[in-house]
Amino acid sequence: MVLQLLQRALFGSREYLQQSDLESMTRLSPFSSFLNYLAYDPEMEIYLNQDATLGMMWECLPVIYAGPKAINALEGLFRSAIPKGSVIQLIFHADSHIDPILERYRDGRTRENSIVTTNTNAVIDFLNKGRTGLEACRNIPVRNFRLFVTVKLPGDCPDLPDPQDFGDASKTAPLQS
Repeated sequence: MVLQLLQRALFGSREYLQQSDLESMTRLSPFSSFLNYLAYDPEMEIYLNQDATLGMMWECLPVIYAGPKAINALEGLFRSAIPKGSVIQLIFHADSHIDPILERYRDGRTRENSIVTTNTNAVIDFLNKGRTGLEACRNIPVRNFRLFVTVKLPGDCPDLPDPQDFGDASKTAPLQS
């Protein structure tokens, strides 16, 4: 008791949140721990994972001006009957690789005019310099935002084929719909 009192007097209370505690609580698990695959079938686009689960991954392109039909299709994805124990993960990645976007922008500026060419080059130079942060935007860097959707299905689900049945299209049809 006296030792605890002395420690508290010299070092302060240990009841507060320490930096090491905060780091351990907020440390993200690496993506590979959720989709740590053993094999990949490029024809079916399905991963066989180390924990005997099946995994799928898609990169989604932005839907600009999505109408009710597109919204209903997306809603159907989340209402679909996925097996118990499945995991759906949405990964929003801020990619610094913006060269393809800048090239598409340049290619889209087809008018042969010195003002258009000068403006195009100025915009591309401005965005290139913005990779490390735009001063006019509180140093927020220019990024290509990409959305990845992953689905991890339990391997022991009765509706899913066994890995040895992947060659049989009739047994893998539920995975491809």
